[in-house]
Amino acid sequence: MQILLGTVTENDYAIIAHLKDKKDSEGLFEGEYYEDSLRRLRRIPTYNPDFEMIARTDEDEIVGHILLMEEMIVNGEDLQHPLMIKSLSVKEDFREYGIGKALVEAAESRAKEAGYNEIIVEGEPEYFQSLGFNPLSECAVEVPDNEDINQFSIILLWESLDTCPQGKLILENI
Repeated sequence: MQILLGTVTENDYAIIAHLKDKKDSEGLFEGEYYEDSLRRLRRIPTYNPDFEMIARTDEDEIVGHILLMEEMIVNGEDLQHPLMIKSLSVKEDFREYGIGKALVEAAESRAKEAGYNEIIVEGEPEYFQSLGFNPLSECAVEVPDNEDINQFSIILLWESLDTCPQGKLILENI
């Protein structure tokens, strides 16, 4: 089986939303919430389709998805615009094949090509640290009051960057 990475088309939207088809504790499907969240993110003016990718098998089955959005770190008058992984999902039967890692690496490559310096992610810190991310708590970055800094990770995209961003992370694209 070969896995191919590519850009998302509108025809892929419904399939992507159901990569997370599980019932939650209230008996509702995650896919429904996931689809609404993705639809909302795609309507934001700063949405860039270059930062939404899928993984598909050679039989054309979509088995993975990643979406990044630009966020903001404010430090006085200095503004930085890191990318943030808003969604990373791999179909349950295809986990443990490195698909998530391949999607993250492809996103890193596209981010570098576009001139971004870092990518931030919230959640699954052990997983992302296994991919080269570091705890955001090692940087002088504050997260919003209702967030746990230990759930955030960051990767600096350029070897020449020897310092983390500093300031307050503003999560506009939720």
